[in-house]
Amino acid sequence: MNAAATVERILDYDARINAYAEIMKVIHDGRHFVATPIQKAPDVTRFRRTKDGTDLNFETAYYAAQRSKVKRDQMAAWIGKYMVDQLNDIFGYDLDWIRGQIPRFERNLFLRRRRFRNKAYLNEWNYFVTFTYDEEKMTEEAFRASIRRCLSNLHTRRGWKYMGVFELGEEGERLHFHALVHIPDGEMPGVLHTVRRYSTKRHQWEERLENTFFAGRFGINTFDPIQNRNGIKGAVEYIIKYLFKSGEKAIYSRSIPTELVAMVQDEQIAARLFDFCQKYVLFDDSFVLWSDDEEPEVIQTE
Repeated sequence: MNAAATVERILDYDARINAYAEIMKVIHDGRHFVATPIQKAPDVTRFRRTKDGTDLNFETAYYAAQRSKVKRDQMAAWIGKYMVDQLNDIFGYDLDWIRGQIPRFERNLFLRRRRFRNKAYLNEWNYFVTFTYDEEKMTEEAFRASIRRCLSNLHTRRGWKYMGVFELGEEGERLHFHALVHIPDGEMPGVLHTVRRYSTKRHQWEERLENTFFAGRFGINTFDPIQNRNGIKGAVEYIIKYLFKSGEKAIYSRSIPTELVAMVQDEQIAARLFDFCQKYVLFDDSFVLWSDDEEPEVIQTE
């Protein structure tokens, strides 16, 4: 059974959908498809509050506390002192405000993690890629902008899909960009070939697949093939570690649904569970989103 339309498209017809219990919202949690009956949400006016300087300073101080491994009971005072001493935020040292901000901010981080995982596990990827900053080619700011522009063009012109994050790494390490990508057949620019280089970080010789197109524009890059859904868990957790360690924002192309809406039949349900609401674990073959028997194309010409 092929995946149905995205929630955003289906919910245009919510008045008709919600009359049928078999129409459900479906996600993939990394192990199984999980379906939840669709319920019409109450009409609530939502307001997006604009962040001010103190909000941004709090986020910077929070990530600094995480990197410094500050204990939980000391975090509020540590953040307040950091905002004053390091960020010159003379209005930020309000412990009650900071204590209220910490759980709110961590709740947002949890939702971002869940969104990233749901997108990663639901959609099909055939490479885990890494691009490494080369100071001889451009500045770090130009590297960030060029990577995003290049991937955006590949999405528009060649149908690429991607989701990833920049990683600054430890002190003295180069800036990297890690991403899961889906490259349609015949849409790989350049040629993938095996290169062998000495890793000064791990102190050993290593071989990897590198793309000539990206090597010419950005420098060192790595294309690790992903053959099926089981091959992405390590990549997903690796990206998430840096996504929430440094405060970097995830970068997504368009057309990467977080969830699907589909007609779920009784014979597709493997188990029922209650997790704040009724949910259904589906058999793994309920939807075909990945081609497990097809290996990614390795050599393609420009």
